[in-house]
Amino acid sequence: MGKDRINVLIADDHEMVREGIAQLLEETGEITVVGQAADGATVSRAT
Repeated sequence: MGKDRINVLIADDHEMVREGIAQLLEETGEITVVGQAADGATVSRAT
């Protein structure tokens, strides 16, 4: 049986930072970025 993937949601107010982190995490093959948000309030509403 394969490993379970880890799902993450990235929150940062800089879009370029979010995109970079998302790309690095996805490249591991073990992490799935399920969403991105510019602030914590948006994350709270999304969960």
